[in-house]
Formats: sequence, structure tokens, C-alpha cells
Amino acid sequence: MEKLGHSIESIESEPTPLQRQIDRFVRQMLLAGLLAFIVVLAINFAHSGSILSALLFSLAFALALVPQEIPVAFTTFMALGAYRMTKQQVLVKQPKTVESLAAPPR
Repeated sequence: MEKLGHSIESIESEPTPLQRQIDRFVRQMLLAGLLAFIVVLAINFAHSGSILSALLFSLAFALALVPQEIPVAFTTFMALGAYRMTKQQVLVKQPKTVESLAAPPR
């Protein structure tokens, strides 16, 4: 039993295609936000001459640029998929199952 427990613990799950797409999207949004922060900081500092004002303005702009409802939308879509599967009398234990069934074949 101990060997079985250790072997099960050592299994690493591979990220799903949706998780990889979300990771890529988050990285792209991070780069876009960082670039926008730097550009707005430089322009605002050149215009106002105050580093504090330019820093606050560029931080507010960068935070407004990043969509914060994306995790909620993904969770909602996964829950809707699980709900549809239960309507067809399919029991789903993990949300990854719903995603894997909906993913196009590789």
C-alpha cells in the first residue's frame, strides 16, 4: 500500500490545452500591461515633470488595461459544460474532464 501511495503521489498531471492557452494569454497581457505602463509613464513624466503623478497615472492605466473578469468567465463556462453533461446523465468529477471532452482532437 505504501509503494502504491508513493507512486500515485509522484504522478504529475500535464496541463490541459485550455490551461496552456490561458497561461499564454496571461503572459501576453502582462507584456501589454508592462509596455503600456512604461509608455504612459514616459509620456506623462515628460508632460507633467512629476514622477509621482506620472507613476500613479500609469499604474492606474495599466490596472485598467488588464481584464479582471477572465477567471470568472472561464469558471462559468466550465460549470456550464459540467451542467450540460449532467443533463445527459454523465457524472463529472473534475472540471478538466469537461475541457478534455470538448477539446478538438490533436
